[in-house]
Amino acid sequence: MKGIKFLVLLASIALFSCAKPERVVVETFENNNPKLVEYVLEKDGEKITVGQEQYYEEGTMKSKGDFDELGNRDGRWEYYFNNGKLWSVGEYKNGEMHGIKEVYWPDGQLRYIGQFTNNEKSGHWIFYNPDGSILKDMELDVKSK
Repeated sequence: MKGIKFLVLLASIALFSCAKPERVVVETFENNNPKLVEYVLEKDGEKITVGQEQYYEEGTMKSKGDFDELGNRDGRWEYYFNNGKLWSVGEYKNGEMHGIKEVYWPDGQLRYIGQFTNNEKSGHWIFYNPDGSILKDMELDVKSK
């Protein structure tokens, strides 16, 4: 019985110690739709922006992504056409592009896919025509910094 109470106590502490970021509308359009929204956490008495969303005037998502504690882009960032379709997605690490980058045509067809290492193009890249056929297929060397 004591073991169960201890597990319940641990679960409660874990659940309530994970603070949920506060959604803050930073800027709006004239029609009062949000233009810029930030997700803010309070840590050690200081407010830290951990995420951001931007919108088009009619209310569709324009971009979204997260920041690290230093305010650098971190993790997955997505950008959208004003029709709501995904325009591009890329990975960031310490504010630099690092990982796979995908860019799409307005109809949703893949335009190109490639790799970034420390903010520089690297690895395998494929570029596509609007009809989906391959325009260019190339391999890039990774440069050392």
